[in-house]
This record gives sequence, C-alpha cells and structure tokens, in this order.
Amino acid sequence: MLRGGIAVVGSIDSSGCAGINQDIVVASRLGFRLQTCIGAVTIQDKEKGVEQIHPIAPDMFVRNLRKVLHDASLRHLKIGALCNAEQIDALVQELTLARGYLVVLDPVINPSRGKAFLDEEALASLRILVMSTDFTCPNLPELYALAAKSPESDPEIRQLAAEYSRMAGTRLLVKGGHGEQDGVEDLFADHGKVVTLQHPRQDWAFARGTGCALAMAFTCFLALNNPAFEAYQLATEWVVNFFNEQNGIRI
Repeated sequence: MLRGGIAVVGSIDSSGCAGINQDIVVASRLGFRLQTCIGAVTIQDKEKGVEQIHPIAPDMFVRNLRKVLHDASLRHLKIGALCNAEQIDALVQELTLARGYLVVLDPVINPSRGKAFLDEEALASLRILVMSTDFTCPNLPELYALAAKSPESDPEIRQLAAEYSRMAGTRLLVKGGHGEQDGVEDLFADHGKVVTLQHPRQDWAFARGTGCALAMAFTCFLALNNPAFEAYQLATEWVVNFFNEQNGIRI
C-alpha cells in the first residue's frame, strides 16, 4: 500500500520524461502516492525539448493549489516547473500561512533544450518563493540565475552557495552536473555551512528528468524520516541506480 502525505506542484511533460510525470514514477517506486497541482501542460519531446507551454487557467490553478495545500495529511511539498509570475505569487501567498509541511523547491528556469519556463518577472517572483522554502535544489546555472552572479572557480561556487543559503534562509542542494570537473561535485549548503558530495560523472545516453527525479527522491527520503544530508545522499544513489536502469546498465 502506497503512503500519502506528499504533494507536488509542477507541470505535465508530454514526453513523460520529466515534470509531474517523473515525480509520480519516482514517488511510487519509493512507496508514495502524490497529490498533484498542475501549473501547465507542455509540448515537448526527447530531441527538441520544450516546444510549447500552456498555463492552466489562473482560477483553476489557485483552487487546485488550495485543495492540495490545505489537506490535513500533507507533510511534504515538492515544487517543480511553474510558468509565470502569477502562479508563483499565488504559491508564495499560500506559503505565508501557517503550515505543517516541509517545502522542497526544484527551481526550473530553463530546460536543457527548448523554451524557457520563466521570464524576468517570473524569475523575480521565484527569488521571493525561495525564501519560503525549507530546501531548494538548483543546478549550477539555476543557482547563478537566482543569485544573479556567475562565479568562475570552485571555491567561488562554494562561497556563493553558502552566501545564498544564508541570505535566502533555505538549505541548498546544488546539483553539480553542469560543472567542468571529470567527476561531479554536488553541494549541500545549510545557512552558510557547505558540505560537498562527490561522485563519478555518468555517461548516460538518456538523462532527461534527472533534476526532477533527484528532488522528488530527496523529498521521499525526507518523508521516510531521514536527516536532510542523509536523505540527499540516499536520493543521489537512488537516482544513479534509476537512470542506470533506464539506460540498460547493470552494475
């Protein structure tokens, strides 16, 4: 029997590889069913990426959002791709209310390929949303966009993560796959203190939806009562195994 207590706000991926589609797959494999609030339906495929983004009607989005967030069983909320400032502002307003759940934000700004989800107005709203979260899971380009800075060295990246975590009042799980090292160095920044998590770079032919999968797996491992850094380690290992399976790799 699948557990409840987790909700996700995000977008539908017509290719089935990312977004809420990926969230449902990951959560079910880890023993959870999700409550969902859809912000947009996207048209995309594996080759071209995001071609079109169609927002849900604002009144429908807000009604769905409130239905999900006001459920007494909710303990963890994962936020994925939203597509305009109006949606993000509505979410910020709801998160200012008293709540009994943790919030994990996967800040989708630009996909690997195709149309951007957020314009400058929406990005400004996203920076405010970050301050209402318990955990934020950007990749390196997303961290640079949120902080409006572009560090040039590994020590500068670690310093930026520490400073932004402290300023925004959120713990950061920075995905290091866009780095230039031979391996991958992820960062866990807890209000100024930074811990690194290093692992080999994977040579996957298919790797769409890795960020969605990691943030969702992290949320699930939190819901299984693991401490935050341990949940991050477990989620990273789980996602590597999951994508090895998707690519037909047996270890």
